[in-house]
Amino acid sequence: MLRTLYSRPEVAVPAFTFVATADAAWNAGLRPVFCDVDPDTFNVTADTVACALTDRTVAVVPVHLFGQMAPVEGIHEALAGRDILLLEDSAQATGSRCLIGGDWVATDQAPLVTRRRSASSPPRTWAVSATGG
Repeated sequence: MLRTLYSRPEVAVPAFTFVATADAAWNAGLRPVFCDVDPDTFNVTADTVACALTDRTVAVVPVHLFGQMAPVEGIHEALAGRDILLLEDSAQATGSRCLIGGDWVATDQAPLVTRRRSASSPPRTWAVSATGG
């Protein structure tokens, strides 16, 4: 679907994750572009995501890993003003919580779809978990 909607078929994925993350992009006809990860958390950060973005990037897939959430709020800021999907993979951190905008949010309580209302609002977001949360 993304391949037919966009002419810039790259998806930023973590360099440290299960191969299925990159395989999902590849099998959809998209090109995975690997982001560095923080050596302390093994999650992508806003800075590592920003370094992987190009004008062909259609989505970013941070993987919440080892029970800890990637810094989604910072990644939202890195994507501000760009038409890029943020697809969160929480299969390895179901039920983890972090403070976002003053509220504690769990990976299995994240909204399934958030659409961008303007260039300054957060990008569209899908939360994906092994439990279908």
